[in-house]
Amino acid sequence: MINELWQLASVLEQENIKTREWHRHYKELPKNLSVRLWLNPDGSIHGCEALTKDQVSVIRKYEPDNGKSFPAFNIYPLYRITDSEKISQLAQIEKDPSLLDWQEIKSWCTVDVSNWSQQRINTYHKCLETRPKELRKLIPPELEQNSVVQLFDILTTYQPEPGVTFQYRLESFIFEQLRKKEDVNIALALLIHKGNPAKDADKDTGKSITIILDIYDWEKYGEYPIVHEKTTEWINELLLNSEKLGGDSEADLIDAFGVLFKNPSETMPKVKLGGLSEVTLRSMYRGHPCQSRYQKFDDESYPISKVNRSRIKSALETLFQDDKKGIFWSYLNNNELLFIYPSKIPKVPIAFAKLAAPTEKEDRFTAIAKEFSKTMRGIPFAEKPESVRIFVLRKMDKARTKVIYQYYTNPDYLLSSAEKWEVGCSNVPELRWARNRCTPFPAKVPDILNNVWKQDGTLAQGKRKIEQMKYYQGIELLLDSFPYNALQNYQRTLLANASGLITYIGNTLHGGGYDQTKIPYCADICTVLGLLLYKCGEYKETYMNNQAYLIGQLLHISDELHAHYCRIVRDGGMPAQFVGSALLVTAQETPVQALSLLSTRMTPYIAWAKQYRFKNISENGKESWKAGWYLRLYQETADKLVPVFAEKTRLTDIDRAQLFLGYLASFPKKEETTEYNTGENNEN
Repeated sequence: MINELWQLASVLEQENIKTREWHRHYKELPKNLSVRLWLNPDGSIHGCEALTKDQVSVIRKYEPDNGKSFPAFNIYPLYRITDSEKISQLAQIEKDPSLLDWQEIKSWCTVDVSNWSQQRINTYHKCLETRPKELRKLIPPELEQNSVVQLFDILTTYQPEPGVTFQYRLESFIFEQLRKKEDVNIALALLIHKGNPAKDADKDTGKSITIILDIYDWEKYGEYPIVHEKTTEWINELLLNSEKLGGDSEADLIDAFGVLFKNPSETMPKVKLGGLSEVTLRSMYRGHPCQSRYQKFDDESYPISKVNRSRIKSALETLFQDDKKGIFWSYLNNNELLFIYPSKIPKVPIAFAKLAAPTEKEDRFTAIAKEFSKTMRGIPFAEKPESVRIFVLRKMDKARTKVIYQYYTNPDYLLSSAEKWEVGCSNVPELRWARNRCTPFPAKVPDILNNVWKQDGTLAQGKRKIEQMKYYQGIELLLDSFPYNALQNYQRTLLANASGLITYIGNTLHGGGYDQTKIPYCADICTVLGLLLYKCGEYKETYMNNQAYLIGQLLHISDELHAHYCRIVRDGGMPAQFVGSALLVTAQETPVQALSLLSTRMTPYIAWAKQYRFKNISENGKESWKAGWYLRLYQETADKLVPVFAEKTRLTDIDRAQLFLGYLASFPKKEETTEYNTGENNEN
């Protein structure tokens, strides 16, 4: 991923696109309850408030060591209560604060139920003393008249002596809030954790709460409070300016991109990528035996200087901005994230990523591809990018995220691939029962292929979803980077997983009364079958005249004739399975035997049709002309089958796909309106 991001950084610099660079120790706040504490000049707490998501999004914390940060840090509730009656009483108070008896609550909070161990107190002390001292050293004298420096001065009032500790002042403030019945829920959250008596007290500490310190009279000391975007940016600039990112006077190494540097001896920076959480740009563990081969441990195997660490981190954060979703990045699923960027950034945004995965439910591949083509063809030659780089990140587990796919291509090939995808998804015969069939996005193909269906038309998924095709492999399918045998393998998988639904739809479709909710799923299966056939060089203009497809059509005709017979002779009583659908499995294994059985089982229905076609009945559902029409379809299909018929013992995967498409394909539309006169030798 480093190489891809280094090139991305070069592209952004070339296009003069400014990236927001955050210091590696200046980190985002966690997604838990965040409370601002307003401090008075003497260190007492004036008030509190829960911050909104928008406020939290613009605040960061200086955290060179895990858990020891400023001006925001995490604390646990002051006390841990495990008595069931007290916990029940607290739950009622949270719903109705008028029930609160603050003195009773205070009587519960004794030393023996304290939730703050000495180790935690020491950690909070570093947050309130050590971190502010480190930051104050970075502020030049001429910039000391602001709210941040005033906060540093206030924090010096906290001492380890009784009555002036942060813990004492926080607890006093909480009880005062409870006495006044103000901000009761926030106060109780800070004060008490409803614990589990069966768990160890050291491990059952409750959820952490993020505390952000601010000064109540901030207007006296500057333009902005601590909790403000401008203050956050100012602290970030101080941190960045404190380091010589362009080089080092003691540099003795050359990094992977030719920059002189001194080894920072720290892990690579992390970037938050939405659903993938925090991603480390590169992580090597010296415990892996493979590193000992060349005696290059951790980042020594691929050294990256501070300047390049900062460049690639900023580049990825810039690429992942919300306004670039669908253009340069898109989710393939919850665990896979697609990035795609050109060598030149056009002035008009082009939805590169949307070609692979939709960003809205209303997105349609055909419309996206059409707009992509129109925009690409309208770019002036001088602005047209020469190349496009694609890579996919996958979250392997809680700790690991890795690049699982990368591809280097050009815009013309991407445009051509999108056009071929559209043609490939149209490589199916007419399916009038699927009137709203649409072209699936590449990222949606794995879902279509991986779904396993039962014979009753229901999904057979277990607790863990089958992933025989990964989501990034939908991108590979779009870009034709699959070998022929892989295409056949996916075709085999799709046929095996979807055969239950195909049989169900075929059986109910011909008899009427089918489940409309299953139609889109079956339509998608047919579309992907057609696409895979297209990728294998099998086009509908040809395969619709092949043996397997024509056998499928014969099975379809048989089902329709069987259903027509049941409507009339059996007063609409339909069997559990029609003749054609019952022979689908046999046709896949031994097509000759399937035709032999079909001829035997259809004999009475064909004989009936030859008689019934002359009845001149036009009642809806009992039309006599349809019997003659089915006989004619039999004849026309058989005439096409005879020249191409071969005594195959078994069908190939390509043949089976054609068989299923033939079974589900509609009959020629112009023939369906043909009527048959009652004259014995006068058929129209």
